[in-house]
Amino acid sequence: MSTAQSTGLGSLRQVVVASLGRVLGVDPAGIRDDTPLALLGWDALARVCLADLLAKSGVVVSVPPGVPAATVGDLIGAATFGAAT
Repeated sequence: MSTAQSTGLGSLRQVVVASLGRVLGVDPAGIRDDTPLALLGWDALARVCLADLLAKSGVVVSVPPGVPAATVGDLIGAATFGAAT
């Protein structure tokens, strides 16, 4: 079990937000859970890049391709440590 995984939801949020900031080129410190992803520049390419980056950290986001995650919180809520189901 990784250190991030062993510390729970707070670390899961940190991993998702840090990765989202990196992919979208925004400061993770300014990303709030209620921020609409569209305001950050979220698009299909960002989705693929984020999924790839998160997978390298052992995080899977389970949002079906046709269903948009509306906010950062939605994205965090769909994230888990471990393999996709």
